[in-house]
Amino acid sequence: MSERIANKGEDGAITGEQARHDLTAHSLFDAARRYESRIIELIGKLGYDDIRATHLTVLRNIDLDGTRITELAKRAGITKQSMSNLVQQCEEMELLQRSADKTDRRAKNILFTKKGFELLEDIWEVVGRIDEEIASKIGLSDLILLRSSLKKYLS
Repeated sequence: MSERIANKGEDGAITGEQARHDLTAHSLFDAARRYESRIIELIGKLGYDDIRATHLTVLRNIDLDGTRITELAKRAGITKQSMSNLVQQCEEMELLQRSADKTDRRAKNILFTKKGFELLEDIWEVVGRIDEEIASKIGLSDLILLRSSLKKYLS
């Protein structure tokens, strides 16, 4: 790790623990986990106490007009079997339903149910609240810069 971005111990040496905490990846993963946990906490208070972070993996990857399981798995970076299990759990919670794909009747499209769309609206509201919390902590201009910087990195 480069000395210019790592903290040094009292003796001037970079410690493994310090280096680990100075990694951009560490901060990104911790921030993503905190953000996701806050979503779960706030939607739980709205009555969605059976939603887990793994369910968000499905919900955030579905197009509003539906998406095939293979595409959901690809977007989430998980196996088709794992995605199928998560979709089934969401179906049991009546958030999602399967429908024949319009272009290939053998394929199934995963769609939001009415309850699923209601959850999606609640998640959007909760995400707005979390963004306000972040802005109150780091400042609105830094939040805007963070978003912009991450979009540049991901493009």
